Amino acid sequence: MVVSAGAWLSTKLHELHEWNRGLLTLNGGTIIINHSYSSTVTMLSVDVLGGGSVIFSAQEKPGGTLLLHLTRKGVARRGLQLVFQGCEKQFACYDPMADMTLVGLMPDGETPHGWAALRLDGNPWNITHPTYVAKDWPYGLRREWRADGHDSVMLELSC
Repeated sequence: MVVSAGAWLSTKLHELHEWNRGLLTLNGGTIIINHSYSSTVTMLSVDVLGGGSVIFSAQEKPGGTLLLHLTRKGVARRGLQLVFQGCEKQFACYDPMADMTLVGLMPDGETPHGWAALRLDGNPWNITHPTYVAKDWPYGLRREWRADGHDSVMLELSC
């Protein structure tokens, strides 16, 4: 399925679980993912061709988790926005050995409060300075974003 400029797809977590083997392409449109109760972990790949937005609804974590693998292919005409609604802060950790960045997993070594985590190849935000992360992993390459009085945190990427 391709979500092109001007188009949007709104879905719930439990709907994605049944469809998680399909391929989803974001080409300038908007994907809205709402949390819903699920007893499973849903993994979904999204190819990003022409930028667009992925919005994660504001929900407490009653059950169910989404692991989203974003791949950036080709030259995008515009950037990619990742919007985490109802979130005070969001962060990304870069692993140079695996050459991948994880967004939203294990803040400060605690159980994550959110229900969505993202994996991106490479180091799209050029995270280079080690910062204290957690007791078990004292220093890592991490960047943090804050809502600063807004009702969501928005991460932007040039594709």
